[in-house]
Amino acid sequence: MPVRIIAHILGVPPEDQDDFRRWSDGIIEGFQLELGRDLPARFARTVTALLRLNGYLQRQIRSGRLMDGVLGDLHGTNEEGGITGEELFWFAVLLLVAGNETTTNLLSTMLLTLSRDPEQYELLRERPELVPSAIEEQLRYSSPIQGFYRTAVADHQIGPATIPAGSRVLLLFGAANRDPRQFPDPDAFDVQRDAAGHLAFGSGIHLCLGAHLARAEGQAVLRELIDRVSRVEVTGPYAWNTNSALRGLSRLPVTLTS
Repeated sequence: MPVRIIAHILGVPPEDQDDFRRWSDGIIEGFQLELGRDLPARFARTVTALLRLNGYLQRQIRSGRLMDGVLGDLHGTNEEGGITGEELFWFAVLLLVAGNETTTNLLSTMLLTLSRDPEQYELLRERPELVPSAIEEQLRYSSPIQGFYRTAVADHQIGPATIPAGSRVLLLFGAANRDPRQFPDPDAFDVQRDAAGHLAFGSGIHLCLGAHLARAEGQAVLRELIDRVSRVEVTGPYAWNTNSALRGLSRLPVTLTS
């Protein structure tokens, strides 16, 4: 669902969206940190996905088929000299990855959380008005983006330490969202919690552009679940991906009982 929605926003026609999903998965595969004999093959799949996406975008732009979405708007800006062709391509990659992987991780980790805490799930079924706060709590509890590097533009004092200007700083959103000074009993998942102030979407000028879209998708899926499903159960071994920034599951077998 997330990749189809972001592809629609970009202006990709429905018949090409399955390709977009494969390319997105291939690109994300290159972000894994796991070392092994299959590393060259994974790297090759990532490069192939990037090349195929680039070729597709160039063909679609030349044919005028991407004019009804964000990419069409950007292409118009490009013709006026505001953005280069390479920037247009990487912007598409950014939106494709950001609009797919992060929301997919939100939805999958939410299923894992609800399977672990059936009492909270039952509370949601009894009180569906808690769905928005449950999504905010899931974003806090298992942040899809764990952290980003930033560069200090000036000396910055934090307690007894000084961060020198020009230093790279790793901001760990996942850690901040489990800070007991901000969230009492932070390791507990509580759909009634007021999770306002979490940093799952960043903050300030770096606030995620897709925050409203991710929230809408998460709430839509959760409302369908509590309306149709009485129990969420994990039915086999699951596995986390090995990306240090993107927290998500590479495998999660579940059974949904109506």
